[in-house]
Amino acid sequence: MAADSPRDPAAASKLPRSAVDAIHAELTLWSRHPENESVLVAALDRIADEAHRSGMRIEELLVFLKQAWQQIPHGPGSSPEDRSAQLTRMVTRCIRQFYRTE
Repeated sequence: MAADSPRDPAAASKLPRSAVDAIHAELTLWSRHPENESVLVAALDRIADEAHRSGMRIEELLVFLKQAWQQIPHGPGSSPEDRSAQLTRMVTRCIRQFYRTE
């Protein structure tokens, strides 16, 4: 496994392996069923809370999230603009949740 792979615990060293695997699974599930955004929102909230509790910096969380986002399959009907807009919403959600726990 590559050292910079988001599935590698070294890439998200302060997150438990279970949290890393969970966000990958949730992103993949959501990419196949984007109409169920509540699942994605719940997963983003959990990962932001876990990152905050573990002492991870927000920048580390966002790098992890962006790497994970790049690795999931995107449907043939999703344009780069749509994917970029969704990533922006995900980043915003994580930032808000991360700082909400302070």
